[in-house]
Amino acid sequence: MERQESMEAARPRIGLYIHLVVYVVVNAFLVAVNLVTTPDQLWFQWPLVGWGLGILFHAGLLLYLSTRPGGGQRRIAPELGKKARNKHRSHTN
Repeated sequence: MERQESMEAARPRIGLYIHLVVYVVVNAFLVAVNLVTTPDQLWFQWPLVGWGLGILFHAGLLLYLSTRPGGGQRRIAPELGKKARNKHRSHTN
């Protein structure tokens, strides 16, 4: 059970890492496409900047929530409460 709780606590961080990897891969592809097809018109910076802002907001929100008292626990507690209630129901039936 403890391992599952730690995995739940790490899930937002893992989501950010996945977001970063997809950002790098997709934008590297967009840079390559732009430079190969229209090197005289550079447009790759627009999705790079727009998506980069999204990642900054994602990271900022993650940092904000993790620094609040009980930030990580606040997300897990409702799930643990549901599981405890379900377990209690199954034992009473």
